[in-house]
Amino acid sequence: MTVSSATLLVALGVSYFLFAAAPAAMSEDNPQACKWDIKMCADGTWVYRSAEINCEFDECSAGYQL
Repeated sequence: MTVSSATLLVALGVSYFLFAAAPAAMSEDNPQACKWDIKMCADGTWVYRSAEINCEFDECSAGYQL
């Protein structure tokens, strides 16, 4: 029994959409993703949002110098 090219192509396409296009699961250690925005502090440092504190900004004292 021979398989036609069209049947093989359809089978490969269906397989791709069922298996390869599935979204990757988030890791167990950090299941929350935050926005990538930053906040400028009064002293010239800047801080990121932190998943550990519900995606709020870190304290300005823990900032990074520009």
